[in-house]
Amino acid sequence: HRDARMTPRVLPGMTPVDFLIVRHGQTSWNKDGIIQGQADAPLDAVGLAQAAALANELAAPAGSVRKRRTTLPTPQLPIVTSDLSRALDTASVLADAIAQAQAVDRRATGGNSGSPDKPNLGVSKLIANVETTEKLRERHVGRLQGLRLSEARAKDPKAWNAFRSKDDRVKIPNDGESYDDVWDRAVGFVEELAGKRARHQTDSQKALNSAAAADNKNDTTDPKKPPNQPTALVTHGGVARVLLDRCDRDVLALQDIGERTERTDGVDELATSNSTLHENENDGNVKPRRVRRPGVVPNCSVGWIRVHVSNDTQEEQLWETVAWGENSFLTEIQGDAEDAAGADYA
Repeated sequence: HRDARMTPRVLPGMTPVDFLIVRHGQTSWNKDGIIQGQADAPLDAVGLAQAAALANELAAPAGSVRKRRTTLPTPQLPIVTSDLSRALDTASVLADAIAQAQAVDRRATGGNSGSPDKPNLGVSKLIANVETTEKLRERHVGRLQGLRLSEARAKDPKAWNAFRSKDDRVKIPNDGESYDDVWDRAVGFVEELAGKRARHQTDSQKALNSAAAADNKNDTTDPKKPPNQPTALVTHGGVARVLLDRCDRDVLALQDIGERTERTDGVDELATSNSTLHENENDGNVKPRRVRRPGVVPNCSVGWIRVHVSNDTQEEQLWETVAWGENSFLTEIQGDAEDAAGADYA
């Protein structure tokens, strides 16, 4: 695979808000090719090992003696997750590791590492540095839940055709969701969360500016900026692909901004060593996004997206993919991480 490096950009008049999109670890249903949807299959032994490897990777702070495979940023606490157990258990392992790393850092420095003033994310439930929400649940696939992928078409062709329909409005029989249903709840949730994060960052910047003005009236240096530490969203393959689609919708708009964009100061580049470049099929001039393959979301892989929130609340957000499908930290885990991705909406 080609090595791809990208520095997230900052757009004039917009506040950048970063998210890490994490798919849960492997379940036995993933391994056996059974469609899960919102059925609550737990992590298997491989999935738990994947979650531990994910946590080991993301919890290690920059400059840590612990060797890291990527330069993915460490997410802030709390971790936001689907309330289905396979996602919640993955999130809990990650949150515990980050909390422990922060505690070690505080003891080493004799102070408080990280930001004490965390935004209220306003989601459903808080469990030891983890907040759960139904908004990040997998797509409900109705009668297909519990069927093997290899048998689903033959056993229930009507449900299968609805599942694979190119019409995004088609719902799957037996309380199943359409693609549009998943878009509305998942994208709507992230857009709302990005808005809250952006307002929090703006308020923090104003506080820093005021403090700098009071303490250093004659200091002409620029005031510090509050950190844009990403929020990790632990979710499912179907939801992750919908969020990727939302990023793709803004590719042309971001390209049009072109030379007017600035590059973020002090943000580490992300080395996605097993990423490949894919041209937009409709316009060869569009900058390719960094993905492993279109739509593939391996278990416990991490995507990094940036949501640009306008300082004028009347303007739409702009989303972009910084990196996708990063799972190089899983290479020593039993099983093949690519095969572990299971089926669509699994």
